[in-house]
Amino acid sequence: MKDLAKIEEVAWRVGSQLSELAKGLFDQAVVTEIKKDRTVVSRADREIENLAIALLAKETPDFGFVGEEFGKHPKLKFATVGSDRNLKAEESLSFVPQSLLDIDLDSYWLLDPIDGTINFLSKVPTWSVLLTFVQNGVPVFGSVWLPALNEVFLGSKGRGARFGTISAGLGALTPTFVRAAVNLKEAHVSCSSPRTFQHRGADGYFSHLLSDCAELRTHSDAFGHTRVLKGGIDAMIDPIVAPYDVAGLQVLFDETQGAYCGTLHNHEGDLRFRQGSFVTGSSLLLVKNIQQHYQSWCANLAHKNNGDRTLDVPFHLAFEMASARDPSDFSHKAKGHKTALIAKCIETATALFLQEHPHSFIEDLCILNEESESISVSLHQGNLVKPHSLEADAVLQIRATVDGGFSNSSVQSGGEKLVECILQVLKSAHRQGHPGTRILSSRDQVMGILGNVPFDISLSAENFSAHLASLEENCRSKIEILQAQNISASISCGLSHEVKKRSQIFLDGSQHAYAVYTLMVSGSVTIERGKEKRSCHFRIHENSQLEAVDFAPKVLAELEHALQMAQALHSAPPLPMDSEYSHLAIDADLLGLILHEALGHGAEGDLISLGSSGFGSADFLASDRKVAAHDLSVCIDGTLQNCGYLPIDSEGVLPTRKTIVRNGVLIDAIHTRQTARELQGVPDGCARQESLHVPALNRMTSIWLICENTQKMPLSNQESWHRLDPSIVSRTLEESGDLWSGQGGKPANEILFLSGWKGGTASCSNLEFRADVAHIYSLKSGRAPQLLREANFTGIATACFQNVVKSFGPHLCRTIGTCGKDSQGVQTSDGGPALVLMKRNEDVHLIGVGDSDES
Repeated sequence: MKDLAKIEEVAWRVGSQLSELAKGLFDQAVVTEIKKDRTVVSRADREIENLAIALLAKETPDFGFVGEEFGKHPKLKFATVGSDRNLKAEESLSFVPQSLLDIDLDSYWLLDPIDGTINFLSKVPTWSVLLTFVQNGVPVFGSVWLPALNEVFLGSKGRGARFGTISAGLGALTPTFVRAAVNLKEAHVSCSSPRTFQHRGADGYFSHLLSDCAELRTHSDAFGHTRVLKGGIDAMIDPIVAPYDVAGLQVLFDETQGAYCGTLHNHEGDLRFRQGSFVTGSSLLLVKNIQQHYQSWCANLAHKNNGDRTLDVPFHLAFEMASARDPSDFSHKAKGHKTALIAKCIETATALFLQEHPHSFIEDLCILNEESESISVSLHQGNLVKPHSLEADAVLQIRATVDGGFSNSSVQSGGEKLVECILQVLKSAHRQGHPGTRILSSRDQVMGILGNVPFDISLSAENFSAHLASLEENCRSKIEILQAQNISASISCGLSHEVKKRSQIFLDGSQHAYAVYTLMVSGSVTIERGKEKRSCHFRIHENSQLEAVDFAPKVLAELEHALQMAQALHSAPPLPMDSEYSHLAIDADLLGLILHEALGHGAEGDLISLGSSGFGSADFLASDRKVAAHDLSVCIDGTLQNCGYLPIDSEGVLPTRKTIVRNGVLIDAIHTRQTARELQGVPDGCARQESLHVPALNRMTSIWLICENTQKMPLSNQESWHRLDPSIVSRTLEESGDLWSGQGGKPANEILFLSGWKGGTASCSNLEFRADVAHIYSLKSGRAPQLLREANFTGIATACFQNVVKSFGPHLCRTIGTCGKDSQGVQTSDGGPALVLMKRNEDVHLIGVGDSDES
């Protein structure tokens, strides 16, 4: 089906039906709404995209699909299941796991259901439907449908470009053509709205262009580019575009004799459609004229006072943040100016660099702005041990990729130095260059207004202190009862709450802003009888904004449970030295720790590149790469909100769902742009950094174990995987036939149920791990579960996962926490089934802590 003649026939059948639907909706009143990125979407957009998915699923079920409204489908045969990109966390991975594991999205349809929604809603007939086919990441077929004008443009790589009327049919199309070549001063030019130049930081360029060309009009969106392909005008300039806006147009212009398309920043090659701007013309000379004209104007912005590279703009307040200690005050003072200045600096520095290095190209450039506030409180027995402290910080960072080289720098100076700083980073990257290496992000365009993300800490330290003291008071009566029995008890709690706002502005015009709320309460209850102490720890971690009053019941429940468990551990026997257990049953919390620390970190590209991961050793690479049982797969997933989620990583790459273990075999690594270049991989949106003061590292955001052999666990609505009742686990294992009583000639067996953890470590070099298990229960048929004292769970991670025989409960059980490497604490989450059953193995050990004074 990759034959382009057949692709054209499929596209014609589908495009004709989409055009018919769109034309009918154009004549009706259309309901609209505002999307998160502040752009308008109509009911028509969604109806057209839904029809496209349905039609293409029948025509080409094994191809992927990417649409502007509903995201992507790895294969259209799974499209009816739902978009795997926008699923709720509790729904993800609950359908056919293979839909996530089958293919890489290398051949797919790309759709913009209505290009020019504002024109569509305003009853202006110059809107269009854009349908493109991308193969191996490169557009090879493109079509522009203008239903209200009864026009269509269609082109395939190597087969030419044609246009005509929709009603006349595919066979009636004639070749596209362009005007005779002219220079810019003689050209009739069209461009999109002047507002789009303002968004890019070049708000004065429209009037400058008006004075330097023969005629200037505004024909927005794909319609303007098609006028070039009909010989109506000489050129079209679009400063802000997304891939789905221009991927098909790239094919049309490449296949039209004499025509040429490029970007405002001189990009060439098959990936021009991903660079965020688009310039088309009737000749290569004219496009080069426009590029030089734009860059010359941008460069002149930087020359003032005898050539000093400064910006003549009243935005000096914007960069007080380099030394600000109160980011909220900065946000108020600089309101709106910061974004405009950064965009202007990017365009100015880029233009200066291209003038000095005319044969180079900038693959990407990003300026990140980060502002953060954090609170920490420590309490003991209801008393404030550590007074609350409020810390604030703000920083800028410039990151650039030029000719394959990479460089970054934090900015700690005022606005007048910013252009020079960008130039220094660009030149540094250029010197490290590896010409021909392409490291391009696949981020979507987000053209929202920065600065609208809430940025405040609604949970004051005093507020939380009062709640925690009140909660501990509820436990004090129970402590007094214990003290009357000569049992000493104590309760300690700690609170850390952080709000981090980060905005990113890119060379391609993308702008992203988001805020991350991290709230964590951790504590312990310790009971002492004589010289013997028993402690039970608890932790609550939320990646969302919560009021203290909503959080208090959770803390109280955890405190009371910890108190009960600390008491129970005093009378619990130690783990027998010669325990004859046959299997280990491991809950999602402990499973997630081993999965994350041992297997997850081992698969990180930077550790493999440095030779410090066991997965990078020569012996492993020469082996069958078996790391888990044949029915287990592992994926990393940065797309699930509130699960270590960030909408875009620190290198400007959108997070993806990526399979690293398929059917037990390690098939991929976790890559930033840097390690992707070194190890010939693909960046997957995992370049994370706790702060812009430190470099970005490979960091899995969410890592999941997917088990095909998963059975149900009988949990009621009041129960949860978060803390599995050992009696439910015992009953589940009996019903599944894994816990037997010894009847029928079969000997009775024992299964140890390991629940939760207090801490752990892992060595990526040999894939060994150690986890301090919070609770251990001995399960035997016909007997109530018996609590045992804590133990250390140690072994080789691959041995654990290779010996998993069965799993129970939902596919997705989240354990949210933080993970630090090189002093970085980045929010992460991990999990899988609620419970996995593992065979006893000589490479996995349980070591009891016995009767030590401190557990």
